Amino acid sequence: MDFTTALVLFGFLTVVMLFIEIATTYATQGFHYGFSSNRGTGTDRSTLALRIQRAYRNQVESAAYGVPVLAAAAITGLQSSGAETAALIVVLGRAAFALLYYSGVHFIRVPAFGVSALSTLYIGLRGRARRWSPPPTSPTRPTCNTGSGGRSAVAPAGSRARTSRSRSAGSCPCSGSAGRR
Repeated sequence: MDFTTALVLFGFLTVVMLFIEIATTYATQGFHYGFSSNRGTGTDRSTLALRIQRAYRNQVESAAYGVPVLAAAAITGLQSSGAETAALIVVLGRAAFALLYYSGVHFIRVPAFGVSALSTLYIGLRGRARRWSPPPTSPTRPTCNTGSGGRSAVAPAGSRARTSRSRSAGSCPCSGSAGRR
């Protein structure tokens, strides 16, 4: 999966989780609860509603590190089958984490979170390694196109300067090599 698709699916998952939280709040607290600014602080919420709220908060917090890594990989054009597989695992891990959080089983959701977080770390490290790799060096030296270093080989008429300048073989004024008299 490419990184742009992973970003879109990550955002879609976040919006779906927000919708589930809003729908649960309206179903358990009543429709007036969403439009009232006079909500009580001690509202009773079911354990399922609290898990849904915490799962959404966790999704938003994971977006703080997941979205920048995926966006940087998409913008820089990271091309790696391992990193693209990791992007798929990030999205699937976050979806599995949300479903497992909703179910209330504590010990099963931790591996889904860990796999998603480690995949995000892998993409970030893969992009950093690609970015800081040294550029390839060329084994050939550039050639000088000026021949006489940009100077005229013939002196102007009436001057006492020499009519030609001799250079040693292989010297070039561009490279700074010796050979000038």
